[in-house]
Amino acid sequence: MLFLLISAGAYAQNHNDGQLPSWWNKVASSEKVDTVSTELDTTFPVVISGDEDLEQLIVKAISPTLRVVKQQYRLKKDGDFFGRNNKPHFGESFSLGVKVSGGTILQNEVLYPWVNDKDYKDVNEAGKYTPVLYDSYQKSVIGGDYEKVDFELNTPYVKSVGKDSLLYIHSDVYSDFGLNMDTASGEKSGYMLWVYETDGKCDYTVEALNLQASVESTVIPMKTSSPSKVLGGVYVIPVNERPGTISFYLVGVASTCNNKDWSLKLLTKDDANINIIQ
Repeated sequence: MLFLLISAGAYAQNHNDGQLPSWWNKVASSEKVDTVSTELDTTFPVVISGDEDLEQLIVKAISPTLRVVKQQYRLKKDGDFFGRNNKPHFGESFSLGVKVSGGTILQNEVLYPWVNDKDYKDVNEAGKYTPVLYDSYQKSVIGGDYEKVDFELNTPYVKSVGKDSLLYIHSDVYSDFGLNMDTASGEKSGYMLWVYETDGKCDYTVEALNLQASVESTVIPMKTSSPSKVLGGVYVIPVNERPGTISFYLVGVASTCNNKDWSLKLLTKDDANINIIQ
């Protein structure tokens, strides 16, 4: 009997006067992105629409590398920190993190969790407060509880992927787990896996997708169903490593800028910071 091994890695009350609202409590740093319009060919040799077994296979292979990242922040003024609702943080963002060999790819919401927070914009319209990163947490998209994690934000261990600052990479020493990356230019035939979160539970959709990866076009506009519920997405391609073994390589990660439409950020070789985890 022949077994097909699938591996991953080798397989956001209006207060315009700047005063503290009643629900605050006193407690002990977006960039425009120029996208390149790219026509996408969504045909693929394998018809995935309606193929639940294939979709489940891809989800099962990739989901262990995906994390829900919760990043908190608080506000600072005259040396004092402020949260709200009797909590030490003012707000928090939720985004998708991707474990790769030697690091974790993070959304820009992790470093700037206040950017898409309407409450922050309303309260700090006069610019009297400074947002400050607070605690970071993550959990597997498969389930479980949030665990506190130190992504070493604002240190040399976290670098932007390219010049557009849509994605960041936190490097670590765990090179034996996570998705390997395909950073080469050229035609790609693979799958776009979208992660949706509702009431703390993650669901998935998988779409076959062909595209042309180019160093001149690393940000590709994408369309999704129910975009407000999308946590994030990854684009992977299957690679036949050896007889009986297919590996999924990470080619791109979906991201947003200023709470706008989703785009696919390709991990091409012109992103100089990629080499910190290769």
